[in-house]
Amino acid sequence: MIGVRIASTAFRATRPSVRLVVLALLLQGVPTAARAEAPAVPVATPAAAAALSPATLAALARLDDPDPRARILAARTLAGDAAALDPLAARLAKESDPALRRALMDALGRLPLSEAALIRAVEESPEPAARAFAAHTLGRAGTDAAVGALLAATADADTLVRKEAYDALGRAGDRVALDTLKRAAVRDPAAGCREAAVAAAELLASAPTVPPDVTIDLARLRGGTADERAAAARSLGESGDRRALEPLLEAARATEPPLAQAAIGALGRLGDARAVPPLLALLGTTAGRTRYVVLGALAALRDESSVDPLVVLLADPDPSARKLAVRALGWIAPDDLFTRLAPAQLDPLEDVRAEVLAVASQSHAPTRVAALLKALDDPSPFLRAEAVRLCAEAGITGRIPSLLSDPDALVRLAAADALDLLRPPGAAAAVRGAATRARDPEERAHLDTIAARLESTGLPMEAGDR
Repeated sequence: MIGVRIASTAFRATRPSVRLVVLALLLQGVPTAARAEAPAVPVATPAAAAALSPATLAALARLDDPDPRARILAARTLAGDAAALDPLAARLAKESDPALRRALMDALGRLPLSEAALIRAVEESPEPAARAFAAHTLGRAGTDAAVGALLAATADADTLVRKEAYDALGRAGDRVALDTLKRAAVRDPAAGCREAAVAAAELLASAPTVPPDVTIDLARLRGGTADERAAAARSLGESGDRRALEPLLEAARATEPPLAQAAIGALGRLGDARAVPPLLALLGTTAGRTRYVVLGALAALRDESSVDPLVVLLADPDPSARKLAVRALGWIAPDDLFTRLAPAQLDPLEDVRAEVLAVASQSHAPTRVAALLKALDDPSPFLRAEAVRLCAEAGITGRIPSLLSDPDALVRLAAADALDLLRPPGAAAAVRGAATRARDPEERAHLDTIAARLESTGLPMEAGDR
């Protein structure tokens, strides 16, 4: 239990990216007797299994593959299915292999879970580790619904779930939870939970109850030195105070680039959608770095009224503007995102086309499939290989077998790795054929290894393979 106590202390002090690692340590360290009864198999019920896609079920099965690389690829595949939360968390709670644990934690962090899905998980999941993860993640939401679910979770039978709920309530910043945390600090039966409740209560009690005073920054923005004005603009962007909007809009039109750029960036962080029309106007009157900062601010504001002007920029003569327009559209994520991005997939610059793939890698929209399949024909072998990898992670076989005959070895090897993950009918014979054709000894050895592994699984053959 000493290790659990140390991990718990570290958990409260670390960044969110590190906290997932510590959370996994806590999942291992909490005694079995202190947890709710866990299911014996990764998928808790037949109904839960029915909700999983065939690709997810196949990936779950491959978490026990004897090949370590295959297990890692399977864990990455699970990140695309929100329904995989329970089996992913269950496996992480019992997994001892460090490399696979890291892959499972990364997959958990990338699950496309909405706030409503997280609330359902913390309230209804039969898997304690999934409830704990959902509670941890809800601490970043801060909405009334999230706080209500976290307050209910403080009565959970599982020690780790309660600890996560207390910590999340402290981070959520809603003082309505203060009385609950004070009671838990005295009455919770678990010492670690009482410590977490104390820390969360102290965090809430010390939080400011009124917004910061921005009058000094407003005065500096109007009349300070050049450096003071830029610093004041940046500070106002972090303030959340809507009184800063008009002064920042005025500063954004300044002729001094450092001040204008600081003010424009601040408008993106301020989060007031009233800044969108003036920022769109600046797209037509600025150039170079100032224009790039405008694109970043529009991306941060994520307002759908920016979509059409950003699509126009996909034909801009400035390649950096085209690339940043793709990125901003990815942040805004309109329903027809990949239809809008279609022109960028034909861009003469590889960096712009690569940005479309980067957007697709972060999206879970069904329409991304067409973009991924289109990228399999990209003139760049690097982008074709990346498209193959992303198709495999999304469970898309598409034309991947045909890429075993690609003119570039990088793409051929990526296609073989993808078939090793996806394992469609005929994969073994296709990879074996590619190994026979390979001229490079290292490539042939790699393909032979994959072919042998596929043949050992007894995959069904297509008619042409018999």
